[in-house]
Amino acid sequence: MQSRIQTSVLVVGAGMVGGALAIGLAKKGYDVTVLDPNFTRAWSAASDYDLRISAVTADNIELLQSLGVWPEIAKCRANPFFQLAVTDSSENWLEFGDSEEGNHPLGYMIENSVLQYAVFQQLQQYPNIQLLEAGLQSIDFNNRVVKAETKASPEGGDESHYEVEFEHLLGCDGANSKVREQSGIGVSGKQYKDACLLVNVKTEKPVAKRTWEKFSADEIHALLPLDPNHACLIVYANKETISNWSSSKDQLAEHLNSRFESIGPFSVESYGHFPLQRQSANRYGIAPVTQNSELKTPFIALFGDAAHTIHPLAGQGVNLGFRDVECFLQQVDKFGFSQQAQARYEKQRRLDNEFMAHSLEWVGWGMRSENKALKRVRAFGLNILGRLPGMQYALSAYASRAWKVSTKG
Repeated sequence: MQSRIQTSVLVVGAGMVGGALAIGLAKKGYDVTVLDPNFTRAWSAASDYDLRISAVTADNIELLQSLGVWPEIAKCRANPFFQLAVTDSSENWLEFGDSEEGNHPLGYMIENSVLQYAVFQQLQQYPNIQLLEAGLQSIDFNNRVVKAETKASPEGGDESHYEVEFEHLLGCDGANSKVREQSGIGVSGKQYKDACLLVNVKTEKPVAKRTWEKFSADEIHALLPLDPNHACLIVYANKETISNWSSSKDQLAEHLNSRFESIGPFSVESYGHFPLQRQSANRYGIAPVTQNSELKTPFIALFGDAAHTIHPLAGQGVNLGFRDVECFLQQVDKFGFSQQAQARYEKQRRLDNEFMAHSLEWVGWGMRSENKALKRVRAFGLNILGRLPGMQYALSAYASRAWKVSTKG
């Protein structure tokens, strides 16, 4: 089957960032087509916790509320956290937020599957959003046409081919973005020597609504609270070490028990690991070219992982992607799909994204180093942070625009 579709805005990728972007543009009256090979159409409260979990901060909760996505999330699973704490081998903790749960949360731990499902539910509410479940194959920039297709299913479904004629092309299709690649936009970055291990566990003791990270010379340990008796345990360590641990559930549990003994007994429910990288697109898009008021080349922009990936150390990946969306919607409000909008979007978001990416590298290096001089500087810095309310507020506001900081030895 061959079909041809016309649209003003084509969003490639219906994940958390792409879905939010499509909803935001639809609310402004644009005709939007969303292209993705696999929409998250179903979710069940009886399902196990997803290993992919995002710590969505307070400012982005506001964005999700404005887009109408938050009520859908609230119907599913979202666990608030009220405190974030970090320490090194000294066990002197720097704590953001409050241990008391009566105050506003810093954010919510939300499974990516829940976010994607909630976004999909809201996408269906707009008559000016067309959902096309197909994979991108090629882009004809001269004629502004994307070719996409669905494969024949084992159940006997026919292969389908689509041609989507667009004016504006927005790539939200992940770190291996086809939109970025076919637009000729290169990337720069690095591969880290460490891997990230994610382990969902069931605990015997209640899990506090507090997320934390502990740094040592060879490893970083972190905990994300999921509900009163579930947590996601995270270890950043050498790739070979992580691979060896993951060879069996019993061996994995043994290693984790010695590293997370503070939470009491627990059982492993699911686990997985992935390599780490930092990657940044050389450009966040290509501005449109017009001649005699006629569009000659399309507006192209990249968002989320298609534009930037960072070390997941502070769980900021999806937050940066949502901030891309918010910034872009503001620029489109002021300047439409123009060269000025594209330039201002890239200037503002690249500054924030690059600062976060490189800051996390420096934080990881500084907190893990066993150099005696650096350890003294680190201890001094943690102490100073506990004594300067202005600095505390600045760091807190940058992280989520809602945090307070305290220290406890």
